[in-house]
Amino acid sequence: MPNIKLYFVLSVLVSLISFLTKAQNHFKVIKGKVVEKSSGKSLAFSSVYVKGTTIGTVTNDSGEFNFNVPLTYEKDSLVVSYIGFQNFYGVVKDIPGQITIHLNEAVLNLEDIAVTSKKVTGNEVFNLAVRKILAESKHQQDYFLLNGFYREIHSDNDTQTGVVECALEIRAKNVVNEMEDISIPQFRNVSDNKKMNDAFMGWKAGKNHLLLLVNQGANLVPLVNNIKRSVWGNKIFTIEKLTYFNDQLVYALSSKSQAMELKLLIDAENYSLYKNELILSSGEMDYTNYIWGGVNTKGEKCGAIVDHQAYEYRHIKGKMLPYYFFRKQDFRCFKLSEKVIASKSYLSSELLINSAVTENIHETPSDKLKLQKGLINMKKPYDSMFWRNFNDIKEVDREQKLTDTKGTSIISRVAENKGTKYNSVKPYAENRRLKIGNHSLKQFNKIDTLFGLLTSQLTCYDVGYYHLDINIDVKNELVKGYSEITFKIVDTTTKIRFDLFEYLKINSIQYKGNDLKFKRDLDAVYVDFDKPLEKGTTHSVKVRYEGRPLDANFDIFAGAFLWQTDNQDNPWVQSLCQGYGPKGWWPVKNHISDEPDSASVSVSVPENLYAVSNGKLSKTESLGNGNVKYHWSVSSPINNYNIAVHIGRYETHQEVFESVEGKQLNLAYYFLEGDKDFATKKLSMVPQMLRVYEKYFGAYPFINDGFKIVQSPYPMEHQSCVAVGQYFDEQLILHESAHEWWGNNISCKDNSDIWIHEAFATYAESLYVEETLGYRIGQEYLNSRKDRILNDFPLVGVPDVNHFHYRIEDKYFKGALILNTLRHLVANDKLWFSTLKGIQTDFRHSFIDTKTLVQYFNEKLGNDFNAFFHQYLQTTEIPLLTIQKMEPHGFKYKLNSSVDSFRPSLKLADETMLQPTKTWSIVAKGVIDTHVAKQLESNYLIKVTLQ
Repeated sequence: MPNIKLYFVLSVLVSLISFLTKAQNHFKVIKGKVVEKSSGKSLAFSSVYVKGTTIGTVTNDSGEFNFNVPLTYEKDSLVVSYIGFQNFYGVVKDIPGQITIHLNEAVLNLEDIAVTSKKVTGNEVFNLAVRKILAESKHQQDYFLLNGFYREIHSDNDTQTGVVECALEIRAKNVVNEMEDISIPQFRNVSDNKKMNDAFMGWKAGKNHLLLLVNQGANLVPLVNNIKRSVWGNKIFTIEKLTYFNDQLVYALSSKSQAMELKLLIDAENYSLYKNELILSSGEMDYTNYIWGGVNTKGEKCGAIVDHQAYEYRHIKGKMLPYYFFRKQDFRCFKLSEKVIASKSYLSSELLINSAVTENIHETPSDKLKLQKGLINMKKPYDSMFWRNFNDIKEVDREQKLTDTKGTSIISRVAENKGTKYNSVKPYAENRRLKIGNHSLKQFNKIDTLFGLLTSQLTCYDVGYYHLDINIDVKNELVKGYSEITFKIVDTTTKIRFDLFEYLKINSIQYKGNDLKFKRDLDAVYVDFDKPLEKGTTHSVKVRYEGRPLDANFDIFAGAFLWQTDNQDNPWVQSLCQGYGPKGWWPVKNHISDEPDSASVSVSVPENLYAVSNGKLSKTESLGNGNVKYHWSVSSPINNYNIAVHIGRYETHQEVFESVEGKQLNLAYYFLEGDKDFATKKLSMVPQMLRVYEKYFGAYPFINDGFKIVQSPYPMEHQSCVAVGQYFDEQLILHESAHEWWGNNISCKDNSDIWIHEAFATYAESLYVEETLGYRIGQEYLNSRKDRILNDFPLVGVPDVNHFHYRIEDKYFKGALILNTLRHLVANDKLWFSTLKGIQTDFRHSFIDTKTLVQYFNEKLGNDFNAFFHQYLQTTEIPLLTIQKMEPHGFKYKLNSSVDSFRPSLKLADETMLQPTKTWSIVAKGVIDTHVAKQLESNYLIKVTLQ
């Protein structure tokens, strides 16, 4: 399961009527360029707007603009302004469709100077502006409706690799707050992701840039926060000059340092803030990225920083409103071994507010429009003509360089998702959005316990085999077929239970040719038998069903299926159900504690598509109706959520890998048409990865089922059929493949222990890096994840609840660092790695829980680690080691931790052993410094304070 956060959420709501839907003939189109009159130099980012309104645009970096003015404003004045220059004015109806506007430099006269005859300092002007901003923000309690345009351009090593553009409607209560609803009437993405470097792709994929940037640019939150946190308050401002901006006399303030420059434009009469701009020095960019970036699988330290950011504001009827926002993020990777730049990428984003309605906008009743903070609402299908009609910044030559497409980004696919066609109400959706953790029992509800607690109707039988036979109607997004469940009776019973998404229709449940009676409670299905099923006997039921599976919509813990399209607009479909469970798309005993010994999956799809599932392809069958059926068989025990289907226009590449046991392992890579060269290059590391994992964990555990890697909309550890996402990111390949050992070969039987899957898989990534690039870089790779630890919930959750709807990053990063700490406490790599292999051998194809794992470590490692695991798994506190220097030499130390009996043995580089407790211990001889502290924090998950 990948650690990928924040994907766009689709919600179908009653939409606001958009000004963007006006016909083209309701606008006057003005195209032009703004230049300096004396030199002819282009004036980039000039403001072009209708006087007295918020309707406007901004010139691009070539000084060009394309402005569609609503005809209702044709008698009003068009204003063009640029700092330090006199404004241009013209009546809209009199301005030609194509125009070059020459601006004259503004010259201050005596009257202007008289306004500022009182001597003021830069900081005095700044403080007056701060008072005004804070005073205005307190009184802006109205609802706002903002219409705008967003664009981001991404480049990789100075080559443009993509453009994303969209129109926005933003509804907010008080522009000082974050938005409550965002609608996206139009969206397009023209990107060549194959040209992006892996590190940039991973960074981009993990961040919801559109939502993040809109949240930052469409309100006053960043400005107010900077003021309240005194981010600007400790700076010394100087008045660079008095000049004009939007016909107003303004102070141009500046605060410069070696690292950055902050510029402000403040009204010379009423101290309104018009603009703030932050520019970072190139030296500061390099230094900051190198120190704070994470390490990737290539041994490169990577990070991002905002190196240029600007906000511009308008003041309408006493209200301060956002107008234009620009941000450039610089992303760099440095080779640790050489400390030189390995790659450079950037993401340039801009948000323009074209119009703002600030009056008579009231909170909409919840029955008409439910406001969701940060919610994305896709309102319309893609319309290519939209981009010729919109009040946008001129597109320059991009129309020649890049072709308009629906794009393959997540957001464009989600826009076409028909998520409410068959199940208009997403059950439990509100509960699934709550990131409440799984440690407060009063937060759990019937849904969590119904599908997490093993009741007698579930424990009375043990599943031995599933045969899933379905037809997938990709056009209408429907599934129809049957699930045949073969099971052995553990306790004599007349009733069993399986599970199925309540909006999927059950046509019949057959047993020995006869229909059985059943009842449904939410997703639970209770089946009655006429006669008792005796203990030790084996039986089969066939459940015929149909309907639309529950949408995952990239919220993988709350759904089961993704209906997407590829670059060529072909269907691209994937099951994805960890957390919610396979009941979201097929009839199954949903609890993860019951794995079938084997399974088979038969999937029929249109003949131009390919269906990939687990295990081996046993047969391909032409059905004669335009469909083809693929028959897959699994010979090993398998997690029910790992039974999967992937459907697309796939091509394949096959290899043979010789396992450590000398057996032949069949490798198969499935990738979209046209991606062969891209995919095979990315996947060339797979044989080496398998060799590393077999070295540390033992032979590949599903040799008879083969090993497949599938290009997919979303990454997931589907057994013998590993989905690695869209771009074959190396870290995802390593992580999802490691789950074949940690999660698939050995599995937890309750979600409270899911940390075992994720911690070991993340730790496995670092072992690959260590094996290929050396111990030091492997440690750098792990320790660069420390900043991602949240420490908000213990790693071990509450058992018997199917609650998986909270931030689980710590199960990955903190879990991996716990294992790394244990390795260094053991201080015997031969013993440590033989123990990891032993876990794989001794629990092969079976379950393990936290208690059993701790007991196993105690036995095999020859020490009592109960306090260690209690400290790191059951509490959220990171132990604090305090070291105090003594005069004339030596030092003393003590440890603060949640568990009193936790007394780790910490080894220094000079072999000195520290055994800290809650009381001071003394080392009479020895030197302690920041280097020693850093070494301790690198080897152990502790915080070190030097005094």
